[in-house]
Amino acid sequence: MVTGQGAIGNIAAQLAQLQGAEVIVTDVDIARLELSQKCGIKNRINTAEVDLAEAVEKITGGNMVNTLIDASGITAEVA
Repeated sequence: MVTGQGAIGNIAAQLAQLQGAEVIVTDVDIARLELSQKCGIKNRINTAEVDLAEAVEKITGGNMVNTLIDASGITAEVA
């Protein structure tokens, strides 16, 4: 999973996908998520609209994620 779909997050997601990963990306900006879709990332989550854990569980069939790339730029801990 790659959080944040600015330039760095988008490139990280594309590179992970090119290496064979099943990629999930998250962001609160609809335009960034739409750009991710145009770049071939099929699993996109708008965390402003849905519960992240529930969405990830649904996408992964309950397996959740084993690798996280944080490209969100948010420094505060989010609980």
